[in-house]
Amino acid sequence: MENMDSCFIDLFSKGNIVFFGIRLEAGYPFDYLSSSSESVTGYTQDDLKHGLFLTDIIHKSDLPDVIAGLESTTGRCYLHEFRLICKSGRIITAQAFFSIYNESMQITGYLTDISANAESESRLETILSTLPGGVIELDTECRILSANKAIQEIYGYKPEELKGRSLAILMDEQSGRFVVNNLQLAAQTEALPTKFTHRHHKKDGSVIHVEFAWSYVRDGKERIKGFICSITDVTDKKLAHDALSKQLNFLHHILESISHPFFVINVKTMEVVIANSASGYRTGVKCHELLRKSNYPCFMEDFECPLHTVKKTKQPFSCVHIHFDSDNQRKYYEIHGQPVFNEKGELVQMIEYALDITDRKRSESELEKYRNHLEILVDKRTDELNKVNMQLMNEIDERIEKERQLLLAASVIENTIEGITVTDCFGTIQKVNPAFTEITGYEPEEVIGKTPRILKSDKHDEDFYKIMWGNLITKGTWSGEIWNRRKNGDAYPEWLSINAIRDEFDNITHFVAVFHDISEVKQGEEKLKYQAHHDTLTGLPNRQLFNDRLEMAIAFAKRHNQRVAVIFIDLDNFKNVNDTMGHHVGDILLQKVADILKKCVRQEDTVARLGGDEFMLILQDILTEANAVETARRILAEFARPISVGGNEFFINASLGITMYPDDGEDVLTMVKNADLAMYRVKETGKNGYQLFTKNMNEKVQTRVSLERELRRAVQQGEFDLVYQPKVSLSTGRVTGAEALIRWNKDGRIVSPQDFIPVAEETGHIIAIGRFVLNKACEDAVKWHKLGFKDLDVAVNLSARQFRDENLIDSVCGIIDSTGIDPRLLGLEITENTMMEDIQTTIIALAHLVQRGVKISIDDFGTGYSSLSYLKKFPIHVLKVDRQFIKDIPDDTDDIAISTAIINLAKGLNLQVVAEGVETQEQLDFCREHGCDGIQGYFFSRPLSCDAFMELLLSGRTLYQ
Repeated sequence: MENMDSCFIDLFSKGNIVFFGIRLEAGYPFDYLSSSSESVTGYTQDDLKHGLFLTDIIHKSDLPDVIAGLESTTGRCYLHEFRLICKSGRIITAQAFFSIYNESMQITGYLTDISANAESESRLETILSTLPGGVIELDTECRILSANKAIQEIYGYKPEELKGRSLAILMDEQSGRFVVNNLQLAAQTEALPTKFTHRHHKKDGSVIHVEFAWSYVRDGKERIKGFICSITDVTDKKLAHDALSKQLNFLHHILESISHPFFVINVKTMEVVIANSASGYRTGVKCHELLRKSNYPCFMEDFECPLHTVKKTKQPFSCVHIHFDSDNQRKYYEIHGQPVFNEKGELVQMIEYALDITDRKRSESELEKYRNHLEILVDKRTDELNKVNMQLMNEIDERIEKERQLLLAASVIENTIEGITVTDCFGTIQKVNPAFTEITGYEPEEVIGKTPRILKSDKHDEDFYKIMWGNLITKGTWSGEIWNRRKNGDAYPEWLSINAIRDEFDNITHFVAVFHDISEVKQGEEKLKYQAHHDTLTGLPNRQLFNDRLEMAIAFAKRHNQRVAVIFIDLDNFKNVNDTMGHHVGDILLQKVADILKKCVRQEDTVARLGGDEFMLILQDILTEANAVETARRILAEFARPISVGGNEFFINASLGITMYPDDGEDVLTMVKNADLAMYRVKETGKNGYQLFTKNMNEKVQTRVSLERELRRAVQQGEFDLVYQPKVSLSTGRVTGAEALIRWNKDGRIVSPQDFIPVAEETGHIIAIGRFVLNKACEDAVKWHKLGFKDLDVAVNLSARQFRDENLIDSVCGIIDSTGIDPRLLGLEITENTMMEDIQTTIIALAHLVQRGVKISIDDFGTGYSSLSYLKKFPIHVLKVDRQFIKDIPDDTDDIAISTAIINLAKGLNLQVVAEGVETQEQLDFCREHGCDGIQGYFFSRPLSCDAFMELLLSGRTLYQ
């Protein structure tokens, strides 16, 4: 009504129509006048302050008829013409429409000067067309005289289509007869107007629910000449009302299934707004009596304390409360409260439930029962008094709450990103939301009235739909993945959930389908699945997919008595490509290697990349090892051809290990391990070739595994010791120092460093071993110095792994400080290959060590790869000639030439030269003649224990004795 009043006021304020309000009192005083009154009658809103009565402005001759009409049409609408006295005294003929409301004791309506009859009729038609509800004018035979535009929106009929037709056209036959007969009877008996909700039919045949209200239209002689009918479409409200009723009923059943008291408190009014039956059963008060009680329910009288705490902490609370039931039995309840805040952070409700802990509390409070008896009686009386004070109840405004819930549900449906379809029990679509159009491409008008078969993709057979409908009919629900088709013809996957809606008689009335497009999810899953099983750089299968295919190949070969070959491929020295040309070039080269490998095998074979520069092949259904060897040779031949990348040509060397099923293994792990062993055998024998797996390779691996395990134990239990190889000066013949060499005493047997040092390097144990060697050598050297040999130096070898350790500098300096050795008497020996791995890092590390006073030696010089331009940049002091260049002197002229060149190079760089492995007088003479500063070797002494070395020093023995 407020909306309708607003429309009237807006319209009347802009023309010659006057909108008015009159109280049902003596003289009919005016409450308000629209602003247009001043131009029509001369009266304004200010005149109402001094009192303006309807009886004062109607011509005396017409007043009796107007008053009689108003009194006889109470509760209805009334149209009358009369002469009106304007404020200026001018008399005009006015036509007024009165709408009389007994309940509010008020009359509202409008009047107009009918001298401008044509304009007024046009304006009246405009008013009717802008009203939010439908309006139909009928004659006494219930024929439609006119209708506003809203009727078309409700029924689908244009106003001109309805003119002259019976009102029954909007209803089914039975309902039409009923309504028409009742209206015709009302016209004869002048029964009071009424309104009711009824089922009507739209032009397309669909059923709607409308709120139908009618009033009489009388002529100037008070005779009924027709009806004015107001029609409002309440279909959505009716459906939402029914759905909300079901939801509330479902919630009611859930609450009733809870065996503990459960209730919700309005904190502002301290009223119980929700309570289950258990609340009444536990407290002895009927459930409906708890609702709307003030001052909090009977479970806990002292509510202010927890309420204050909850407001302060904004956290749930729990406490123990004592209550007396209807049998006057003490009950202990553990109350749990969950606060509910509004958007402003204000506490508005408390959701609480109570657990009966009487049995537990009785056992705890038995000894205090008598002492508290009087207090319990007082509490009981207080409870009873509180119950008396909480008898006043207010009913929940069910309609307002349901409408709020319906508006909320409608908002959710309209704004959700999931498509929603509502059908009747036969599957005819009645409503869809905007997300439905967004996903399928169909507008609502294209699908409403049709079945969901319009979306069928033909990717499912009839059995699929039979199962779906079977679940819907028997269980009332179905969900799963389904393929449907968009309006443009594209098929797409969606996740669909369908639920049946039942009425109070458990009959299915509607189906609600909720779905969302999972195309991107499916594409993402496929992409992730591909990425999880393929190498991102080359697109080849990765290790996981390789293992799966090999497992299937072995199973197939086992069933069909076939053979399978596995080839492990490792590119030799590929790291040099990345280091010199960059990883971008290396990646392109790996992609081209992958293409070459795919060309070298059959379509049914598998090429996989395990990572880095490692590839694996699976050759299925081969006859003999020769077939695998042929493939390996073909690969090596292809690699021998130049590969062009970015204007550079590369030649690939590779080591290939071959193993056969079932000869060498019958499972994935064994086959891969054996191929790996065969590949490493190629590495050991010079690389760039292939090797078939043999049984003794596995035995070597077992020996190596055992060695790793025992080496770990040796590190933990300290099974290592040092021996010292004396270093002798060729100018004086005296011992000037010693090289520390590690020995492993394993169960009374000495293990050669050549056997365990490589393993220690790979496992990382070399870091701990190296720290032990350096610390022990420094401690022993300090002992020699204390014996008086103060200029005696000690040399310790550093492995490549040690030299790359980021803690090397700190470790060396820490040992120097802890042992007290003079750093000038400590030498560190590093191979030239180790120094050349990362030249800038090497220069920085050596500079730190030399700055501390440590001497640096290049060990085994001439056996590795080094650049003479970088050699002069390294801060080194000693260059050691490797024993392999000394051992065949004087018989091998090449060794003589190489050794001579190394000695001359060292002299040219002002470095000291020490020759290793001197075992004969001829070798000693060569070294002395060519200017070596010192020698090491069995010619003077074998490596000695610390005690034996000290005895040698004390004996004063020299080289020339």
